[in-house]
Amino acid sequence: MMPKFNAKEIHFLKSDDPLSPPETYLSDLVFSKPDALANLEQRLTSDREREDNFVCAILQIPERETEEEQDQASQICETGLDALLNKNRGIWEALDHRTFALVYWDFKQKKKALRVLDTIIENISSGLKADVLCGLSWFPHREDADLDCLSNALKALDHAAFFGKDHRQEFDAVSLNISGDRRYQSGDCRTAVAEYKAGLALEPKNVNLLNSLGVCHGVMGDVELAAGYFEKALALNPNEIMVIYNMALIHQINELEDKAVLFLRKAHGIDPEVFEVELLLGHLMHKAGKTDQALPHLDRAIELNTQSGAALTVKGDILLEQEKPAEAGKLFGEAVKRNPGNARAISGYAISMALQKKNLSIALSFARESVTLDPGSPLFQERLETIEQLCNVQDTATAGEEIKSA
Repeated sequence: MMPKFNAKEIHFLKSDDPLSPPETYLSDLVFSKPDALANLEQRLTSDREREDNFVCAILQIPERETEEEQDQASQICETGLDALLNKNRGIWEALDHRTFALVYWDFKQKKKALRVLDTIIENISSGLKADVLCGLSWFPHREDADLDCLSNALKALDHAAFFGKDHRQEFDAVSLNISGDRRYQSGDCRTAVAEYKAGLALEPKNVNLLNSLGVCHGVMGDVELAAGYFEKALALNPNEIMVIYNMALIHQINELEDKAVLFLRKAHGIDPEVFEVELLLGHLMHKAGKTDQALPHLDRAIELNTQSGAALTVKGDILLEQEKPAEAGKLFGEAVKRNPGNARAISGYAISMALQKKNLSIALSFARESVTLDPGSPLFQERLETIEQLCNVQDTATAGEEIKSA
C-alpha cells in the first residue's frame, strides 16, 4: 500500500523577492484603520481648500534607542512638515512616533510636487542625520477614490522598505503584489485576490501577479480557475519554473500524474536546483514504480533543503519496500527530528524498528502517535496492529521464560 504523501510539504510556488521584506508592514494599517489614519482621512474629505489633484506620501524615520531621542526625532519631522505645509498647501498627520502621512496639493505639475517632497525629506534627513523612507501615491489614479490614495501610499512604503532605509517609491503594480502577498501570508486569500487583480489592471502582463492569482485560487480549491491563470502566465513566459511547477501540481491534484511528470521534467531541465520540483518528481516516480528514477531526485531534494523531512520520508518508504528497515529507520528518524508532526515518518520509523524486532515498546508508542495525527490512514492503522501483535507475542514469550526460570 502506497503511503499518502504529506500535502503540507508540497505547496504552490510563489516568487521570492531577493531583497529583504520590511520588519513591519505599514499596509496592515489599511485593514486595522487606527485613529490617526481615520482622522487624516476625515480631514482629507472635509478640507474645502484642497485641490482635485494631490499626492499622498508616507514618511518613516528609523527607530531611536531612547524615548527622549525618539521625541526629538519626531519634533524634527513635525517642524519640517509644518515649514512647508499649511492649510492652503496640504495637511499631515503622525500615524505613530516614527511614521508621518502627508497630503500635498499646491502644484500644477508632478515635478513641482516631487521637488517639495524631496525638500521635506532632505530637511528631515539632515536634521535627523538619518535616512527617511518614503512611499507615495498620486490622485487621481485610474478609478481609485480619493481615500485610496492614502492606502496606496502605505502599500508603496512597504514596497520601498524592500530596497533599504533610503528609498522613495511610487505606488505601482509591484506594490499591490507585495500587499497581496502580505494578505496571502495572513491567510486572507480573498483580499489577496483583490490586490492581485488591482495589480493586473495596472500591469496586465505581470507573470508574478498571474501566478499569485493562480496560487490563491488553487489554495481556495478552485483548481480550474487556478489553471487558467497559470496558463496565461506560461503564455507570457514558458520557462518560468514556479508556474511550470504549479501547473504540475494542478495536474497531480486532478490525478493526471503523467501530465504532472511532463511539466516537472521540463522544470528540472531548466533548473535542477529547485527543491519542490525534485521532491514532487521523486514522489511521482516512486508512485509510478520507477524507483531507480525516483532516487536521484529525492537525493537532490534532501541536499537542497536540509530543514524538510519530506524527501527523507519518501526515500525511507522506498528502502522499506526494498526490505532495508535499518537504513529506512535512520531516514525516518532524521525526518521526525526535522518535523515532529510528520505522521508518515513517525509511522515509518515505528514499523522500521518493529521489523528489526528492536525497541517494540517505543515502536508501539510511535505507531500510536502516527494514528493519532492521521486517524484516516489505513496504512498507519495496519502498521499499528502489526506492532501490537508483535508486542503481544513478545509479552507471551517473556512470560513463558519467567515461568520456566521460576
